[in-house]
Amino acid sequence: MKTLSMDALERLQELDKDAVAHRARRKAALDQARAVREKIAARVGGFLPDSADELRELREERTDELAGLR
Repeated sequence: MKTLSMDALERLQELDKDAVAHRARRKAALDQARAVREKIAARVGGFLPDSADELRELREERTDELAGLR
């Protein structure tokens, strides 16, 4: 069995605290983003489409146009 020095143990404990704090900040940011999304949906009467999908589709159309496929 390996032993851990006190310094190593303290570093591991700090890393664990940092990880917990990071997860909490990330969860808070996601909660805030969801709240904003719901507020926008309420204002415009529904959820907006996924812009990443729309951009991908537009890029594919443009690529096909440049390639002479459309």
